[in-house]
Amino acid sequence: MQLRHEPVRWRALSWTVVEGVAEALASWKVLAARAPDQPFQHPAWIAAWLETRGRVLAVRPRIVLGHHRDRCEIVVPLGITGRGPGRVLRWLAGDSSDYNAPLASPELRACFPPEDAAAFWRFIAKLAGPAAVLDLGKQPERIAGATNRFIAKPIGEEACRAHSLRLPTAAKPGSLSKRQRKRLRMLERSHGTAALAILPAGRDCALAVRRIIEWKREQLMRSGGFSPFEADGMRECLSRAANDPAMPIRAALLRTASATLAGFLLIDGGEAELIYQCSYDPAFAFCSPGTILRELVERDAVSRGKTLLDFGPGDEAYKGEVCDTSMRLLRTIQPLQPGGMALAAMLRIRLQVKRWIKGTSAVYGAICRAHRAAIMVRQRLRPRSAFRRNPETLETA
Repeated sequence: MQLRHEPVRWRALSWTVVEGVAEALASWKVLAARAPDQPFQHPAWIAAWLETRGRVLAVRPRIVLGHHRDRCEIVVPLGITGRGPGRVLRWLAGDSSDYNAPLASPELRACFPPEDAAAFWRFIAKLAGPAAVLDLGKQPERIAGATNRFIAKPIGEEACRAHSLRLPTAAKPGSLSKRQRKRLRMLERSHGTAALAILPAGRDCALAVRRIIEWKREQLMRSGGFSPFEADGMRECLSRAANDPAMPIRAALLRTASATLAGFLLIDGGEAELIYQCSYDPAFAFCSPGTILRELVERDAVSRGKTLLDFGPGDEAYKGEVCDTSMRLLRTIQPLQPGGMALAAMLRIRLQVKRWIKGTSAVYGAICRAHRAAIMVRQRLRPRSAFRRNPETLETA
């Protein structure tokens, strides 16, 4: 039987600030189990990011916790980067997470007045600071179908929205087109029956994630898209998270006895199944392996009682074709000190420019074509530079 907790209010909590996940791990895990719809604030996800990407960025963690009696009701995972007037207070793992928000218990969320958001963030910034600017990106409009009450003004909309598909209560028959079914039969005659395989968090899942990332990188290089996995520490972050059994993460693979055709990195978000990344082996592009795998993942999600298939942020064409729901992602940028006003203004202008580029297809297309050309030039120059180098200089001391 599920325990019912009494309503709690944020002003009545006792507050502490810690500088590492381990210092709050036990109570944080309990809260994450009570609020499973926020997997990107799970301690395993934050820990994996801090040990990899966070080290590269030299982030100083400032994790704010609020307790009611002996029970943790809220965790606000923040970190500081920069020095002096360049000190910015941001989400931990904010650049790797699809959605960012305080991890709050359902009882606290239900009692939080939206008009308190500004006072709440002034209080949190004072606890976690000192910092010159507060920059909270990728805040979802809704959490578990309800309004996200923790968003404070001034706000702006991120450059892209999040998209999802509402799932039926029962699995529907396959919806593959006649052409896709024909291509699948051709594939199976050569490689055997294709089926869905689910790998829970662990070593095999981590290995699958590396393969998914490499396929995605190849796809983006061909289109001129910008790969988030080129950032230092990003690949290691995902591999570490996928290897941690505490993290609600899985790899879904479409494979035969002799080959793996496509892979999705899935994250359990309570009533929603989140598709964090998806890609396919270019060698099997002719049989639409991503579409086939998506159909199988959808059926599996329905069978486990999920009500939403969340494709995350991004305005790729296929999301518009598949999804029936979109959601704005909001960003709060505000100076916390007079010295942070110039930096806050610069961050707002940068967001506006990015939003304009993404919203102007001709400009964004031109940038992608230029990026693709630059990639091709680098690939052609690399063999020449390697040939001219003394191989001994490539060895570590």
